[in-house]
Amino acid sequence: MGEGLGKTGELSSIFRSETQAGPSATVDHRMASHYSCVGLDVPDAAAFEGLVRELWEASTRSQGPLGTRMLWHDSVSGACLAVYLDDEDVVCANPTFAGHSHVSVRPTAMVDDPEGCSFCAVATVEILENDEMAYPLAVELDDIHMGPLSSNSGLIELSISAFGEAVEVWSSVEEYGAAATEGPKFAPQSLIPSGLFVAPDGDQRVRAKAIITGIVADAERRVNAHTGTPFEWCQLDTYAATLDVVLEHRSQALRTGQVVQGTFWLVAHRPVDDVAPRAGRRWFGRKQRS
Repeated sequence: MGEGLGKTGELSSIFRSETQAGPSATVDHRMASHYSCVGLDVPDAAAFEGLVRELWEASTRSQGPLGTRMLWHDSVSGACLAVYLDDEDVVCANPTFAGHSHVSVRPTAMVDDPEGCSFCAVATVEILENDEMAYPLAVELDDIHMGPLSSNSGLIELSISAFGEAVEVWSSVEEYGAAATEGPKFAPQSLIPSGLFVAPDGDQRVRAKAIITGIVADAERRVNAHTGTPFEWCQLDTYAATLDVVLEHRSQALRTGQVVQGTFWLVAHRPVDDVAPRAGRRWFGRKQRS
């Protein structure tokens, strides 16, 4: 590792493949991994270790009650890599995104990671509309090192980013409405909190997953400054929320007015005053925060 990285153990041992197969009959474009959704090229454990080495010195450190986070942030594209340390040992890492969406939620519980990683705990929240619950949702927190969400905190805001796994796109609401489907037809602005249901393979764990359908309110093709790899970003208006969505590079860029539907991994952070990302500055502002 680069100088200042500290003890690491075997970095490759904490790499978890996020490859998603998806139902090919209805999927217009499959996601290779969550990393590729923000332009990070991580096909295997060796590439993951090399990426952490490359980005370590450009990352900012944040110490919290649950441990330490090193965050690499591309201030132009919003792409991020969060690496978590316990007593200077690298124990977990995830891609994330410096999104600007603000969603009103009411925290309900924290669910421990079945594999015992304190940084992979899942928060369950209620998404609110007019101060009433619209639906429950499970998300991972990229600022989990700063402590869990408290069910006693009342109404808070989260910035939620959705990483596409298996996604289909229609040119307009009209085209979506006219399209034939084999299964149920979801409204053009709908969200199914699939991570709270038993998975098709029988997995009963709570997962930060959702089936989301929404209308593109803004879109841009972005380029990861470190890798030079493009990826797609949009703000997606769905039921009771506007989310930042990131997808692996597509042959055609997303456009305003399109309908996007698919399965997504959800990651969130708390956008308090000193946490809100700004272009041209380090994410989370204060130097000691990563």
